Amino acid sequence: MNTGQADAASLLESLVASRDVGGLYLRFASFFRPFEDFIFLDDYNPSAVSKKTRRKRKPKELPTKEKIRPIARQFHQFLCNALKLLSDLLKRSPCNGAVDDDVMQNEKAIELLGIYRLTIHCLLCIAPCLTGQPYSVHLQWGQLVRRLEIWNKYSDAEEEGFSLLENLRKLLGTPPSLLKSTMFFLPDPSVVGSAGADPQLACLVSEVVIVLTYCPFKSQSRDVGAFKRILALAEQLQPWVW
Repeated sequence: MNTGQADAASLLESLVASRDVGGLYLRFASFFRPFEDFIFLDDYNPSAVSKKTRRKRKPKELPTKEKIRPIARQFHQFLCNALKLLSDLLKRSPCNGAVDDDVMQNEKAIELLGIYRLTIHCLLCIAPCLTGQPYSVHLQWGQLVRRLEIWNKYSDAEEEGFSLLENLRKLLGTPPSLLKSTMFFLPDPSVVGSAGADPQLACLVSEVVIVLTYCPFKSQSRDVGAFKRILALAEQLQPWVW
């Protein structure tokens, strides 16, 4: 077993044990250093970067297949294994037991959710090299959105949910004129070919819209724009479910 394989095994073992996850995000970020030309590795570290700072950053270059292929070969299996473990670990929200237990669970969840987000975005980097449906990674991304909402991270769930939908629109070939609209969120199933008839994709779109609808209500948002977006989402969802 070489050093990289040993590091990968150690990180997965730490997730399986998941007793003390403090500092685990930094270990994952260090392991994912080959991705740093394409994503900011500290973006999802709950103790490092604010959302305001992230918005000011100039996006990094999109990886070409030639650049990302060696990284895909090295990391694909690890990413899949880590995502499966993270999804399972974060299935349940706080149990509302003893206060100290809830605090510990929440602190642990914050660290794991940061790792989950980082891992998903690394997987998105290598998506062009993967076989299968072009939106297969988005199915896993949707699980992240649901986990964020379960753990009451509503603003993060909205950020990831709208980012997922925007990425999906571009991937499926939405007309440029619609991409520029600030109130156009969902791809039109009638113009995206066979993807528009895929029940898996319809289920993903529906679930993300449901989460994005819940978030403003659960967070008791007073942002009028948030409720306008809900109305737009509900209208644009209809072709996917009828």
